[in-house]
Amino acid sequence: MYSKNDYIKGVAFDMTNRFAILQMGSYYKLLLNLKIRFEEIISWFFKDYLKNEFKIKNFQIEIPSEESSYLEKCRMIAPEMEKSLKQYRLWVRDKKITQELLNFSSPIQFSDIPSAISRKYVYLNNNSEKCKQIMYLLFSDQTLLGYFRKNGKGKEYKNLDNALISRNVNIKEYEKFQKISIQYLCDNDILNISNTGYLSYIDKDIIRILKDLYFNEVISYYYYPGETRCKFDILFKKDYIIYGDTLFSKPEIDYLNFYLNKSTFTNGLDLRNSYLHGTESEQHEEDYMIFLMLYVLMIIKINDDLCLYDKYVNKEFK
Repeated sequence: MYSKNDYIKGVAFDMTNRFAILQMGSYYKLLLNLKIRFEEIISWFFKDYLKNEFKIKNFQIEIPSEESSYLEKCRMIAPEMEKSLKQYRLWVRDKKITQELLNFSSPIQFSDIPSAISRKYVYLNNNSEKCKQIMYLLFSDQTLLGYFRKNGKGKEYKNLDNALISRNVNIKEYEKFQKISIQYLCDNDILNISNTGYLSYIDKDIIRILKDLYFNEVISYYYYPGETRCKFDILFKKDYIIYGDTLFSKPEIDYLNFYLNKSTFTNGLDLRNSYLHGTESEQHEEDYMIFLMLYVLMIIKINDDLCLYDKYVNKEFK
């Protein structure tokens, strides 16, 4: 049972997430045994790495002291995470970070943090019913287009795409009601029917993109090969897709909102606000591991964003 505004998760999510938190805790204690504080690595990234690698100066960060309790660490790390994102937002906008501008910056919404590059992400245009129908016919296991009857016996594949990958499919193998859907895909430049009746994709790169969107919700534009990225423009002109220019993708934004606040989801854990307002739970050590895990994810996203900016946009780094 879910309410309308719940963050939808299941057993697989809970198990994977629990394992990630345990990994974070184990790594944290392993480094402590080696006399390395994980918080100092975070500080190094912002103060030294960004300065030396990308010439980003004046990044400010304060880390919890070694003597602090886990409660104190949680109360300190939450605003520092937000402060780090504010500073990155300033750099993307102005290409510099100043304390004066930081003092006047507005509160952080994860969906408002820009990327340093345009077209960072590709999403399905939810207003395109045609694209939704095409993806449903190709990749859904509910269409019966992966089912073939021959001599009274049935052969079933997961979906139409799986059938086309697995073997040669002939239009004659379909029933009349199935052929309507096949014709729809032909009319929309997805499938071609040869003179002998065999089906094939007109453009496999387009299929790869649509399949990626169907199963993963979002595509990182710059990680597709250069010769394939031009196909995004074709889909964009058809209003099948839209581009996103934020640091975090929509699924990542939802994940962060689920953990840190209740701005989007009624079942959010609200860790950030609970520690800021003194309504936290008693499991401070586990909460601190969650904060560190999310901080690492933010750092990875910032580093990835800057690497892409370095490669595709900025010439001064080279």
